Amino acid sequence: MPEPIRVLYVDDEPELLELGKVYLEETAGFFVETFTSAQAALDSPSLSSCDVIVSDYLMPDMDGIRFLGEIRSRFVDLPFILFTGRGREDVVINAINNGADFYLQKGGRPEAQFAELIHKIRQADRRHRTEQALRQSEERYRSVVNDQDEMIIRFLPTMEITFVNRALQDYFGPMLGIDTFAGKNLNDLLNMKQSPALDAILASLSPGNPITHAEREVPDASGDTCYQSWSARALFKPDGTVREYQCVGHDITRLKRTENELRSAYDTLAAREAELMKQYRLVALNESVLAEREDAYRALFEQSPAAITLSKMNGEYVDINPRFCELVDLPRSVLLGKTPQEIWPSYGSGRIRDVVETFEKAGGVMDRQEMMIPFHGGPPRRCRISSRVIQYHKEPHILALIYDVEGM
Repeated sequence: MPEPIRVLYVDDEPELLELGKVYLEETAGFFVETFTSAQAALDSPSLSSCDVIVSDYLMPDMDGIRFLGEIRSRFVDLPFILFTGRGREDVVINAINNGADFYLQKGGRPEAQFAELIHKIRQADRRHRTEQALRQSEERYRSVVNDQDEMIIRFLPTMEITFVNRALQDYFGPMLGIDTFAGKNLNDLLNMKQSPALDAILASLSPGNPITHAEREVPDASGDTCYQSWSARALFKPDGTVREYQCVGHDITRLKRTENELRSAYDTLAAREAELMKQYRLVALNESVLAEREDAYRALFEQSPAAITLSKMNGEYVDINPRFCELVDLPRSVLLGKTPQEIWPSYGSGRIRDVVETFEKAGGVMDRQEMMIPFHGGPPRRCRISSRVIQYHKEPHILALIYDVEGM
């Protein structure tokens, strides 16, 4: 059963406060805490844990608009409803300009006005929770994609860039002399030959065919030709128009050079069996290297070549991807809900504390640090770890990307 919505209700009329508290709790099942002044509410420890604030406008010492201003200086997005008997237009405008979510005028039948207040409280809370979930989802997405070896870029139909990950920034930033890509127009960064080709690729995408693949040649910092494979995905709105594009690319220069070498060797082979073997190896190599790396957080999480874990600060696994299960040779059902020391008792709780302390000292950031990771039925292996501390369900969690150095 979900927790009740926690309402902080402020009004200088005690009788109205008590009436409102009883109605909101008994009719809607809310948890309501009341205060007869704005200052008392600001001084209360309950302020930081409430879900919605309901306040009168006309109160001594501090009116509802000033109270709203104080709230916005501390909590940018905490839902605030001005519930008042004053119906002047200037009060409404001030409330909206100062960030009130809703303005509700007292008067009329109590049942009707409190029913409307209940509706506004639920609406404000639902919107706030949705916005929080979206922010957390975007934070998880950005944490994952920033540590990916693949280059990732997102841009609007206007070609305005909204996001690039660290791999793309490190590759193209020095080449183009750009420190920040976000906000720039992608067409301005492409040469005259590249823009029409990209336009044609994007125009080919549709709700029924939202993904396409392409290879391109690019110069590296020294001017040598490199080869990249890119997957372009269009993200559509419900009405079928494009909301955003996302492109995921990785370097295939080694593959291309190997491919050219194989083709040269193929010309010198006389035996049909050798010819077929070379072709088979070429196809297998292409299929292996050109595996798909796209979509947002979940697709990247599930399909990443890196082992990815999401765990509580005590090490308990909350989510893991298939690569991690493969790496430690244990099924997902055995790993979830347990800490490393529970799964591998010989690993030792002291090591877990060392890892957590390392995360905390680094401010939640660990970049490509090598550590020993336990394996089921075998000795620990040397792995490279990149990690971040992120907020997940309002609590700090550790998001880690793990690469098996010995198996690379």
